[in-house]
Parts: sequence; C-alpha cells; structure tokens
Amino acid sequence: MAAPFDVDRLEVAGNPVALLEDIRRITAADYWLSENGTLVYVPGTGATGGRTVAWEGRDGREEALAMEPRDYSAPRVSPDGQRVAVAAAGDIWIHDVARSTTTRLTFGPATDVAPLWTPDGERVVFSSNREKSFDLYWARADGAGTVERLTTASQNEFPFAWGKDGRTLVFAECRTHLLAACDVSLLAMEGDRQTKALLHTDFNEVSPTLSADGRWIAYESNESGRPEVYVRPFPSVESGQWQASTGGGTEPLWSPSGKELFYRGATSLMAVPVEAGAILKFGKPQELFGVGRYAVSGGRYDTSRTGDRFIFAAPIGREAAHIVVVQNWFEELRRLVPAN
Repeated sequence: MAAPFDVDRLEVAGNPVALLEDIRRITAADYWLSENGTLVYVPGTGATGGRTVAWEGRDGREEALAMEPRDYSAPRVSPDGQRVAVAAAGDIWIHDVARSTTTRLTFGPATDVAPLWTPDGERVVFSSNREKSFDLYWARADGAGTVERLTTASQNEFPFAWGKDGRTLVFAECRTHLLAACDVSLLAMEGDRQTKALLHTDFNEVSPTLSADGRWIAYESNESGRPEVYVRPFPSVESGQWQASTGGGTEPLWSPSGKELFYRGATSLMAVPVEAGAILKFGKPQELFGVGRYAVSGGRYDTSRTGDRFIFAAPIGREAAHIVVVQNWFEELRRLVPAN
C-alpha cells in the first residue's frame, strides 16, 4: 500500500492505494525496494500466510500440530509441556496438545505478539501495542480475569525469559517494533515493578535466554559487525563474556539440561556443547537440521522438556518460493500514486 504524503505539513494527503497484491507474509511482508527503484518480492498467499506449528526432531523429522492454518509466529511450550502459546492474526492463542484444540487468549483490534509462559504456567506474558508502542502485558492462561498491563514505556518491549526465582522478567527494549536497535532490561515482578538496565550499549542486543540454573544469559549482538551469540554471567553481566557462535548466529536458546546452547545459523539450527564451571567452555558448533523454511521471529522457537525436539512456526507444504524482480518500479509508483 502507498499514500501521498505532504512533507511540509507532515500528514497523509490522500487515500491509500494498493500497489501489489499476493505478497508472502511470515512475520512481515517479504519485499524490499532499492534506492534506484528495483523492487524484489516473494509471491505468497496473502495475510494469512498458510502456516502451522510443527515439531522438528534432531533427525529432521517434522510433526505438525493439529491447528487451523494462520499466520503463526513465536510458539512457546508451557512448563508442563501440555500447551503451546503462539501469536497469530494479532492475538495470542493457546493450543492444548492432548485435546488438539486451539483457543484465543486475547481479543481486540491491537496487535499482540511474543507470548512467554510464566514459570508456574498460570499466565502468559506478551507484547501489545494497545497504547501505541509495544508494552508488556500478561493474562491468565485459562482465560479468566482481565489483561493486565505491566509496563509503560516510549520504546517497544518484548518478553524473552524468566530469572530462576520467577520474580524477574528479562525483556528486550527496542527503538523499533522489528527487534532492531534493542537493549536488554529486567522487570521486577514484585513491589512497584521497577525496570533495570542489564545490557545497554551502542549495539543491538536481543533474544536473551537464561540457562536452567539461572547463572548464564545468552543473547544475540552485532558488536562484531554481524550477529553472533554471546554468553555472560547473570545477573553480573560485566564479570565475563564469551562468544558461542561461529560464522554468525541468531536466536539463541538454552537446552533444558544446560549442556547445550542452540542458535540459528545461516540456514541451520546449530547446537554448541557447553561445559559449565567457574567459567564456560564451548565445544564445536554442530549442525542439527535446516531451518530456512521456518519463520525468523527474534528468538521465537522453543524446545521440548527433554531437548530432543524443537517447535517452530512452519509453512504448510514444502513448495520452494521464488523471487520476483521488477526494475524501474518508481515509474509504476508515480503512475499509481501521483505526486502533486
């Protein structure tokens, strides 16, 4: 879509116009426009995305959950392993694995994303733009009661992990809603719920994840010039730092045992052996299986309680996508949305 814009008045100066239809969308529309007017996009199935939620074993075998196709993203497994919280169609949904039923947890015109279970499994924390920027909220997982707002901030906030005591929420604080220009902060869930900076630098720190014993925090940072996965002691993050990935890495996730650290490589899910002592020792990253078809959603996949399976938002079918390149597209844009 596009609309004419008055630069002097800083306001939209006309009605929006449809420019292209049938563009694939996973967590965002798959298109880009160069400065010289070359458009590239991936054809798709519209806004629904045609996605399901699926387990992937270490052997590469996929098992889809019995869920109606929607534009799912960010699936998270409940602490008891019996439910999955997932974002779709602007709301948070809960899938009961045993009953094969999916019910909506949140309602309304706002966009609710990035669910995270509380350690006791009674609530789901999520991010919502109900008040313009994305703030943190939570709701009872059984649907009782009302949604409660946890934070009020000018930036966008997304939940990622819990401290071992269950009283501290680790979240990303971002200057955009696309998990860019982010820092990592803490929210105390007791008292007046104060926030505290944890990793605030000039780089993009995102996707924090805590080890099962609560001693180590892994996260993604571009401080080397490209995204890599780093580990620090928690909460004393200034007392050490190690790089766990090689050749680039995003979306880290600790294994339930704490003996492995998973992350997304360029095309595959990687596993790094971890030996914890006074300091951490990392083994050689090992490729588990390809993840190119799974949604990239900022650290938003999960593992089973045994660490032998992983859950992703997955497209239905395995058809290969193709890219359409359109040159001199600015001329078409001027024709569709003439500037006065």
